[in-house]
Amino acid sequence: MSFSSLGKHAGGGTSNQLSVPEPSFAEQARTLMHVGRTGSLSTLSRKQPGFPFGSLMPYALDGQGRPLFLISTMAMHTQNLQADPRASLFVTEPDASGDPLGASRVTLIGTVSRIPEPEDALVLLAKRFAGIEAQEAEMTSIDRLGFHLRLKTQDGVKGTRVAFVREVSDPSETREVFVEMVQQARQG
Repeated sequence: MSFSSLGKHAGGGTSNQLSVPEPSFAEQARTLMHVGRTGSLSTLSRKQPGFPFGSLMPYALDGQGRPLFLISTMAMHTQNLQADPRASLFVTEPDASGDPLGASRVTLIGTVSRIPEPEDALVLLAKRFAGIEAQEAEMTSIDRLGFHLRLKTQDGVKGTRVAFVREVSDPSETREVFVEMVQQARQG
């Protein structure tokens, strides 16, 4: 048995407490990223060179724990990233009570890159399932029955809702239905 006389966090441990292993800082950061799902994305301003530009940004995580963003080419942070892909993402503990400076937080820095697509799939889905020709498409919300799109068309910006071909219950099933719908759209 080993005893620790040091308390690593505020809370006043006693010298007779057993030493309890804690997750590494990296594991704590991964856990916070998994729980957070919304952060502040800071990019380098294209319009005001040298200054940061912050945006509230929901994100998902890929299989390796890297943040994924669904962003529109019309958004200012996207235009900033096209000019300079360096960015940071600040995530804090959701609904932390008490002192905000005592809440868990992590800042990730890196280079943002686009996930390559053979063609713009949302534009294809808008054409096939909503009957709208668009040059650009942005998903604005999603639920178990479908999703909303903001479309840039020749006649201006339009919104539409696309129903899933079947109800979904989790992210994995949602991806399967998207793939199925894109395949249907490509077939005509």
